[in-house]
Amino acid sequence: MDMRIILLGTLLCISYSAAMHIDEVARTERLQIRRFSADDIPALATLFTDPEVMKFSTLKRTLSLKEIEDLIHTQILKEYAENGFGRYAVIKKDDGTLIGYAGISKQTILGLGTVVDLGYAFHKSYWRKGYATETAKALVTHAQTLNLPELVAVVSQENTASQNVVLKSGLTPWTNLQLNGIAHLVYKITFTR
Repeated sequence: MDMRIILLGTLLCISYSAAMHIDEVARTERLQIRRFSADDIPALATLFTDPEVMKFSTLKRTLSLKEIEDLIHTQILKEYAENGFGRYAVIKKDDGTLIGYAGISKQTILGLGTVVDLGYAFHKSYWRKGYATETAKALVTHAQTLNLPELVAVVSQENTASQNVVLKSGLTPWTNLQLNGIAHLVYKITFTR
């Protein structure tokens, strides 16, 4: 076989492999955490139109397909450009399924000011399997690599599952606040440099 063909094939495989990981921000034993693309909108639609998933979100409601498209195009992609970080797709490595949404994003929260907030949501079929904790731990590590001074997580007082996730991820209780008339606990981790 012609050596040029073998070399070209090898270079194409290397290029494809590098391209697959260019938007990756973290990797765990079971998960890939990567930037969103417009191709993720259908999978996000099944997540953000589920009332049970959205119950503890800051929005407290489901989103329409148009709102999800706007979220990707006008907020999430903008966060990447402006801050170098944002909200990400959580993908199962073994089968490529988008199982959730997680990230760190700058938020202005009444009573806290501007903070970098850790947040996540997963399809119900992936609850109670350790994916949220695995993702949150990876994002705490990612936040450290970005030289952020601290990271917070705002969790509904009713959402004990998420409270456990952020505690297992190294955040500690910091303060309480009311958002839209609902009691929330705020957790925080300060990074030393």
